[in-house]
Amino acid sequence: MQLHKSQLTLNLFWLVVGIVIGIVLTSCIRPQQPSSASRNSVSPLALALAQQPVVSAMPTQIITVAATEKVTVSATYAGMPVGFTQDGYPYRGSPTAPLTLNEYSDFQCPFCERYFSQTETTLNEKYVRTGQVRVIFHDFPLEQIHPNALVAHIAARCVGEQSALLFWKMHDQLFQTQAEWSALPDAKVYFTQLAAHVGADRSRYNRCIATGNKGALVEQSIGEGTKAGLGGTPSFQLMRGASGDAFPLIGAQPFERFASAIDSLAAGKMPSSDQPASAVAPAKLPAWAIDA
Repeated sequence: MQLHKSQLTLNLFWLVVGIVIGIVLTSCIRPQQPSSASRNSVSPLALALAQQPVVSAMPTQIITVAATEKVTVSATYAGMPVGFTQDGYPYRGSPTAPLTLNEYSDFQCPFCERYFSQTETTLNEKYVRTGQVRVIFHDFPLEQIHPNALVAHIAARCVGEQSALLFWKMHDQLFQTQAEWSALPDAKVYFTQLAAHVGADRSRYNRCIATGNKGALVEQSIGEGTKAGLGGTPSFQLMRGASGDAFPLIGAQPFERFASAIDSLAAGKMPSSDQPASAVAPAKLPAWAIDA
């Protein structure tokens, strides 16, 4: 009997380890920053270790963007209705969709790009264009490890000021060209050219950038995500409008993982929370994990 309990404990331990590994290999994790006082009292080695990313637990609060709020569709992009929520968040998909997927993302995060290139297209095809899911995009740039991310999100918001259609065009272009601008010492000029490329009026875009208003909007989104307990990107919460049930999905999980959660919630069931490491495709280590 004692052996049986020990085996159960061991199995539980490896399950937890698998979930943690799955999150690390599919997410950009926000590093913890030591306080100014502690910086003066620790060795350089300890300080370097303190700045390494840590794995965040599942969000403890639910992101409450109403799944049933009334919104106006302003355009169609790639066969999907697009617009902005009452709180100003860009969305794609039918406003009357029974399920809402809240996405917190970072344009410079390689795992967000992987989700965009490997999962999002199929998700759009099967669930968004068919009216089953509406996706709401939230800014969550991790500026501590992605120095161009905040500027990228502000650029996308300034383009979006002109139309929801242009926002989603800029959204796609930022991910598709991520490798070109991520390492630039100053990506502002690149983003200005990208905005013009997707069809934004350059003068209006420049005025928006100069005002700095969109920076406050992005910071507000970051604050909401942080308050909800998010520690990395991409992070998702799938909500069922009729009941308010919500389910978290952390990291660039494969399409099958999203499909399983969506199908379960659509059927009135809560999805399984297990995210075994075996379901996660191998990925390159992020820059902070590679020795110079």
